[in-house]
Amino acid sequence: MVRGTWQRWTIALGLALAAAGCAKSGEFVCIPCNLDDDCAAGAFCRKRYCVSPGEDPTRCPARTSGTDSSSGSASGGASTGSGSSTGGSSTASSSDSSASSSSSSSSAGSASGSSSGSSGSSSASSSSSGGSTGTTCSAVPEGTPCGDATESDCNRADTCQGPGVCASNLEVDGTGCMDCPAGPGQCEACASGACQSSTCPSTPPASLNTGFPTGNTGAGNMFDVVASADVMVNTITVLPAATGPSTFEVWTTDDGIAGKLDDAGAWSAHAPINVDVTAVAPLALPVDLAIPIAAGTTKGFYVTEAHYDDGGGSAAGAKLKYATSATAVGTPAAADSALTIDVGYGTVYPFGQTFAQRTWSGAISYTPTLTTGTWSATKLAQGITFDITALSDVRISNIGLHVGSNVNHTVNVYVRAGSYAGFENDATAWHQVASARLPGFAPRVPIDPGVVIPAGQTYGFYVMMPGTPLIYAYTATAAGTLLGANNLITITAGQSELGTFGGNDGNGGLDGTVAVAPCP
Repeated sequence: MVRGTWQRWTIALGLALAAAGCAKSGEFVCIPCNLDDDCAAGAFCRKRYCVSPGEDPTRCPARTSGTDSSSGSASGGASTGSGSSTGGSSTASSSDSSASSSSSSSSAGSASGSSSGSSGSSSASSSSSGGSTGTTCSAVPEGTPCGDATESDCNRADTCQGPGVCASNLEVDGTGCMDCPAGPGQCEACASGACQSSTCPSTPPASLNTGFPTGNTGAGNMFDVVASADVMVNTITVLPAATGPSTFEVWTTDDGIAGKLDDAGAWSAHAPINVDVTAVAPLALPVDLAIPIAAGTTKGFYVTEAHYDDGGGSAAGAKLKYATSATAVGTPAAADSALTIDVGYGTVYPFGQTFAQRTWSGAISYTPTLTTGTWSATKLAQGITFDITALSDVRISNIGLHVGSNVNHTVNVYVRAGSYAGFENDATAWHQVASARLPGFAPRVPIDPGVVIPAGQTYGFYVMMPGTPLIYAYTATAAGTLLGANNLITITAGQSELGTFGGNDGNGGLDGTVAVAPCP
């Protein structure tokens, strides 16, 4: 049907409805459509009805196909008012002011229509595949199941919304959802009643290198890393000077290396990294370090090979290459928008002689994060909830915690589209996206391939460590308090939790980190 013909039909339909008492001046008229072009200028086709901006198409009866089934039915033409036609056009009918009647068409494709009330308006109790209830919505309470009983995140089960009106209950386009074909956490949003899979790719961590300069060799280097944004250091890449079995170590110290060059007690050691070096080439050490650096802070690094002693004798391990710098200690050797690596020192293992103005030859791989605490929380909980709101399309790739024991921990992460609030005890409202057994006081829970949050949407997160309460949380932080924000997300506090979906245990602000990256 061409646009002009459709518009003439809709005008005639509106006049017929008004003549039959179905629409008063200024009232909403249900005009069926299949495309925007079917509607008059300035109107749009939404849920198979023409609406102007601000109008709600759910006031019209549900339509599950291109056939108009809202006001009676016809197999060969338009039908308005109540009753049905088997071929041709019907534009008016009588109705009883206190009772409703229904008639059915015998033609293929016709639907059952019912009329009620003095207005003479009618609507079909349409049913579609997926488990029809058979309810006609006449003389039943609003909210009674009808039509299609299928339930999904974007298309709720049909319910009655007034006499003769079976509503399809589609979620608004753009609403967050979890049941897309790609799986929970990989969804974009609702569109036309279906949950769409996200097109946000998994992006590799960012990396900053010093250019791998050479000219000197030794056991290792001490240098500062200055953060202009919250980041999580994932891996370290070094440049070995020889091949063979080697043990590398990474040490860190807060507030920089100044005054700590020979003070082992000022440094924190990360797990030794054993590698059989097979080539004199950049080597990414195969350990996820999970070292957070908050924006505006400086972290001192000591990267070394544990066997080489620079004493002139034979080396059991592969010493490292680095370079003499023309600039002073503390000047930038490399920088990007998030990190700066400064000129530092060459070292004798472990904390012995140092050589100033040395540029480390290596790279730091990192993920942008948002830090929500300072490791100062005192309350221990089994679980914690919080909300993340995306300012643009983002992917959450891990959650870092502050815990009260250095033993291995089992940590589970659940997520839902929408706030956590009101669903803490409802296991059916959540989707598990991660489970890991992790050591240390600062376990970082990887979420693979991540959780995509569309711009403007709020997702609830539930992090649970079954057993003894070990997750640190801030007791003075009330639910809804802003914990942190950057240009990608905001994080607001939830509650501390008892067991897995076992109930609230009072305030519980996250003392940890959330790794986040924008979707390209």
